[in-house]
Amino acid sequence: MFGYQVAFCWRNTAIYGGLVCFGVLYSMARDRDILWLRWVKKPIGLRGLLLFLAPMAFDGFSHIFGLRDMSENVNMDMWYGSLFSGSQVFSFNWWLRIFTGSLAALGFVRFAYPRFDKAMEQSEVMRMAYRQSSVSYAQQPSAVDKQGTECSV
Repeated sequence: MFGYQVAFCWRNTAIYGGLVCFGVLYSMARDRDILWLRWVKKPIGLRGLLLFLAPMAFDGFSHIFGLRDMSENVNMDMWYGSLFSGSQVFSFNWWLRIFTGSLAALGFVRFAYPRFDKAMEQSEVMRMAYRQSSVSYAQQPSAVDKQGTECSV
């Protein structure tokens, strides 16, 4: 950017972009009864979330342990543009990062968003109950204590 090198992670971009895209699909499935989107709003459990995260973990750990990194002894000019080397756009690593990041985002949306909705509904019910109780409390008859000041019963 502006002549400076910056770090850019395709996997993070896929995760955050997937959260936005799948979040929009989730809200469409929740607010409108669109038949082909019903699968998005079905919640998954913790095991399901771990299954969605497993490919990303495998991809990440394979890089950490050097299972898919290029050796420094290999002439990189020979491998430039190859599908199986580097992290340039459309390389094998790029596709894996985009796919596993998007899959993790989908898992998170299916795990967390239904729970967020349920918590919001419960908080709205609690808020309505609180308003109802405070209105009924304010409408109770008041009594006068020994000092002559008015207090509610």
